Order: sequence, then structure tokens, then C-alpha cells
Amino acid sequence: MGLLTKVYLNTKQWQKCADMAQDIMGLGYYELFPDYFELFMVKSERNNELLWVRPAKADLGREANISFMNFAWPQSFASHPRTGLEFCDGCRNFATMARIRDDFWFSFHPDDRRKDLMLEEYITTGGELIDLRPPADNVRPFKYWPADDFAGPAYGNDVPDIRYADILLSRAEALNELNGPNQESIDLINEVRQRSGVPDISLNDFASKDDLNSHILDERGWEFWWEGKRREDLIRHGEFITRAKARGLPAQDHHVRHPIPLFALDANPLLEQNPGY
Repeated sequence: MGLLTKVYLNTKQWQKCADMAQDIMGLGYYELFPDYFELFMVKSERNNELLWVRPAKADLGREANISFMNFAWPQSFASHPRTGLEFCDGCRNFATMARIRDDFWFSFHPDDRRKDLMLEEYITTGGELIDLRPPADNVRPFKYWPADDFAGPAYGNDVPDIRYADILLSRAEALNELNGPNQESIDLINEVRQRSGVPDISLNDFASKDDLNSHILDERGWEFWWEGKRREDLIRHGEFITRAKARGLPAQDHHVRHPIPLFALDANPLLEQNPGY
């Protein structure tokens, strides 16, 4: 049901999306986990916000684990003053250096607890306090907090594919597409926002469907950062190519689709490559 909700959302079958989301809500089983910070920790697995996850296991064989946090540790990280997080014995600092863009950091409300899972400063192994906040595109994404379960560079945090928050915001978006700004969409968005400690929005804040859609896209960014949803959300809202070009990337309209892999084309001569590739 969760997958169907997302399929209907991304194929713009708005009434089917709204109805399927309502069916899930009507089950009376799923709910928002009360603490966003702990939602993605190993100790919180199998909570009632998670409809579908990619399970992970702290396994040095690295066949069923995630090692994402190793790409986010800042150089010479020792500890994080706000939370007390420390660099564990088996942790590794890989060369990729995953980072948060400054414009995204600034887009959050100052009180939004959803950015508490970002490392904004740290103490180095030499005892120096380093501030990662703008202007350096250097804040680090630590959504899958490495405090519970690890085996060397392998971590056991499950990665959510579909959460109940996604169901609520999907119905809010579908209802807006069907009816324009409406109180139920506002209430659904506020249900998600209230967990994060940010002020409610009001129906009077939005003069048109496009206005509310723009906010929903922002809200999804704040709620689902680093969960692999941004590309599909930007494509659905017609912003994927526009924003890429604004950042100076050589994006073209056909990039909303991936190319069909050559091995698939070689295996099936009836396949035709997607336009533009």
C-alpha cells in the first residue's frame, strides 16, 4: 500500500494517491515516531513509522550493512560537543567527504530539530573546535547516527524507504493538486512539522496551488534529506533540470530519465535507448 501510494504520487494519479494514503492512515497502526533524532537509530528499528526499510546489519563481510557515515566524518574528528558523539575504535574516515550545501542549511527554520542530525561543529584529535557551518558547504549529514551498532566501518542502521511521514505528505500533495490549498493538506503538513518543533503553517499563507506545492517540496526536503527521495520529488515538481542548471551543471531535459544500461540493450535487441542518450 505504501509503494502504491508513492507510485500514484510520482505518476500524478492524484485521486488514487490520496485514497491509498487514506487507507493506510485508516489502518490505525502507523504513526509518527515521537523523536526525529532517534528515529534512524538501531535501537529504534521496527517502530510504527516505518512501512518499509532496507535492513542493514553490522557485518564486516559488508554484504548487508551501510557504511555511509564513513563518508561524512570530518577530518581528524574526535567528538561532537552538542551530542557527545565520539569517533569509535572501528570507525573510518573515507575520502569522499559528504556535505550539506549552505543554501539548504539556511533554508531550515532555526528551531527545526530535523537538522540536529547534522554535524555543525566538532573537536579534532588535537583538541581544536572546528565550526562547519556556512560559508563553506561543509556541514556533515549524519542521519544514520553511528552510536548503537557497528563492526569496524560497517553499521547496522536500517535505511527507510517509506515512512508514515511520507504517506501524510503524499496525501497533502495529492489533495492540493486536486483541490488547491485546503485545510486537510495544511493539517497533514503541520502534523509532520509539529514533531520538529517548528511553527504551524496556515491555510491563509498560500494563495494558490503552486504556492502550497512549493512549500510541500521544501517540507519534503527538510523531512527526507539523505533518504534518497529528492531526485524523484524534484522531477515530479518540474524542478530537477531547472535547479541543476541554476547550479551551473550541464543538465538537459532528457536527464529526468536514466539511460538504459548497455548490457540490457545487448541482451534484448527490441529495447530502444531512452531519447537523448
